Amino acid sequence: MALSSDCSTYKHNVSWEEDYAYVQVMRVGETAYFSGQLSHAGEKPVGVGDFAAQCDATFVNLDKCLAEAGASRNHVVHSEVLVVNLEKNMEVMGAKHKQYFGSHRPACTVWGVPELYLPYQLVEIKLTVRLDLPKDHKTIMNGMSWKEEFGFGQIVVCGSTAEVSGQFDYNDQGQPTGGDDFDAQCEQAFKNIDKRLAEIGATRNQIVHTEVMIVNIRDNMEKFNAAHKKFFGSHRPASTNWGVVGLGMPHMLVEIKFTVRLDVPATPKTFSHGLPWEDAHNYSQVVISGDTAWISGQFAHDGKGNPIGEDDFAKQCDATFANLDKCLAAIGATRSQIVSENTMVVGLSENTEKLTAVHKKYFGAYPPASTTWGVTGLGLPYMMIEISFIVRFDAPKKP
Repeated sequence: MALSSDCSTYKHNVSWEEDYAYVQVMRVGETAYFSGQLSHAGEKPVGVGDFAAQCDATFVNLDKCLAEAGASRNHVVHSEVLVVNLEKNMEVMGAKHKQYFGSHRPACTVWGVPELYLPYQLVEIKLTVRLDLPKDHKTIMNGMSWKEEFGFGQIVVCGSTAEVSGQFDYNDQGQPTGGDDFDAQCEQAFKNIDKRLAEIGATRNQIVHTEVMIVNIRDNMEKFNAAHKKFFGSHRPASTNWGVVGLGMPHMLVEIKFTVRLDVPATPKTFSHGLPWEDAHNYSQVVISGDTAWISGQFAHDGKGNPIGEDDFAKQCDATFANLDKCLAAIGATRSQIVSENTMVVGLSENTEKLTAVHKKYFGAYPPASTTWGVTGLGLPYMMIEISFIVRFDAPKKP
């Protein structure tokens, strides 16, 4: 690990880390943010075309990262699992995930992607780790069969932060209620969010970030905007949305994962660009609680909300990072304090080379933990890239 005792990083020392400018682990204080891990042994791919073998190699690399961070599997508070051909591979993924974590039950969210950063990849797994997670920590289960089959819990609480698995359309008996009606599925998912909040004594106003996975996003984004706005009322969390190939169960059309901060002020510090879609979706660009800022997915638009770089991926990348700089300036942070970022790309394989170049140019000497995946679409039809971020104010601040 590198940097100070309060902020350290780890790399596998493979070529794509330098090419893209990222680290495998960024640890700040008692939290470690992991980049998505994949199936390789050094520079060599493992398990090409073999999903089970790729899972095994991915978990080996997760163990390496945990060891370097001074953590164990029992310190994981949330696992996020990205799978190519999810419907085919879900059963194997569930068995491997449960085997890996044993009796430990992190929060977990799984979604289907059209592709990942390296062409041979079939699976990628990123973790959030808390080294101060007590052995007797509070993990909330709800008795649903799929939780046991996959080996995860609904909520993991550590200190003032609660990590919550993706919520979707199911009732108290574990049965879907919305059929193929997207609006009805949203309504049930938000009912389940309220149940999760009640289980930890929290309110909607303590949600700092929602991350939303949508099947057929082009048909359903406007509907989801209305549902999100209705649910949150005057509260505006940070929010990021993307299109997926599929979700953990065949009937699912939407899944919502979220982070709760129990210590968030009644009127938290936020920042917005002042654009129409913020009102339509009811969200902020940045929400701050304590030493952490959650930055919603940034994308290519100017100060008046006009698209930038339609059909030009490189221009969209530049504009996206320019909007991130606006967010950082608004909260008095710098690029060096970005600890984790998620990059969602339409047409990933076609745009990997351009993305790699602009990502390295932007982050330079201060690479964060990073996970990149392909999506079927984003919140507005012209968008080709969106990037969300986590900032830690207690990370070293450098120009």
